[in-house]
Amino acid sequence: MSNRFAKTSNSTGSLSSILNRSVELAAGKGSPLHSVLDEQLKVQSGEHVFLPVKQIVPNPGQPRRYFSPESLEQLAVSIRERGVLQPLMVRSLPNEQYEIVFGERRWRAAALAGLEVVPVLIRTLSDSEVKFISAIENLQREDLNRFDEVQFKLHLVAELLGIPEEQAAAQLKYLRTQAEDKDTVERRTRVAALFEQLGNESWISFVTNGLPVLNLPAFLVEPLRAGQLAYSKALLIARAPETYQQTLLEKVLLNDLSLNELRQELQNLSAPAAPSETAEVVRRLLAPKRLQQLQQQSPRKYQKVQSLLAELKTLMHSD
Repeated sequence: MSNRFAKTSNSTGSLSSILNRSVELAAGKGSPLHSVLDEQLKVQSGEHVFLPVKQIVPNPGQPRRYFSPESLEQLAVSIRERGVLQPLMVRSLPNEQYEIVFGERRWRAAALAGLEVVPVLIRTLSDSEVKFISAIENLQREDLNRFDEVQFKLHLVAELLGIPEEQAAAQLKYLRTQAEDKDTVERRTRVAALFEQLGNESWISFVTNGLPVLNLPAFLVEPLRAGQLAYSKALLIARAPETYQQTLLEKVLLNDLSLNELRQELQNLSAPAAPSETAEVVRRLLAPKRLQQLQQQSPRKYQKVQSLLAELKTLMHSD
């Protein structure tokens, strides 16, 4: 992928103008977003310099935090043979350090390969410009997980519509359900054009199938972002009763359950247990040794168990 970004002004308004100009060109012209970025940011070739790997630091605001060790090792092997073919983009920091705008994977692989210096393009960019460029670059990655993908797309939606990023998801839901007034239609058209350029899904599909990732509990988001859990499986686990979700996650990760196997696990949870199975569970839970250990380790829990047993006796003897 050729580099498209050169020195820019620190005006965050230029970001919205780039997106607005690109959506104006969207109809019938494929994916013009990158060509508009080329024109707006004025690509200049042959500008890269070499910086020591140790002077470069990752961007702490970069959502994409997980990099597959196997993928990094493969890239490191290629870099040992051919070097870093595409420069990283960085911006200068105090103390003679440089923060990565994009290219963190190449930087990590170069360090793994033992390189002392890497080619970079040094740019003067504001925080919002760094986030904008990072979103565009990362959305082109094939291995991007669904959580980070949604975050990047919401950032672009916010820039396009000129709203705070935390309002972008609510705004998309509003546009999907709001009446056909002129302003709503115009915003829908611009959002639709943006998603047409980004590819893979329409904005309606994004609202329906993408935004639910924001509601996943943290313990599911972590393996999702690490590439260990498919988004479809995370959604299924989240639909299970909360008390079973952690167990289901462990089964998926340990046994590499397929989607159909996970669905079967969910069906088993919802199916009523046979009386013999219920009796066996109660027998194991109320074994004298377990009750004695519970009384010693957690008197409060032991008292709760006694209270529940009293309630169970009342239920069993009632009409």
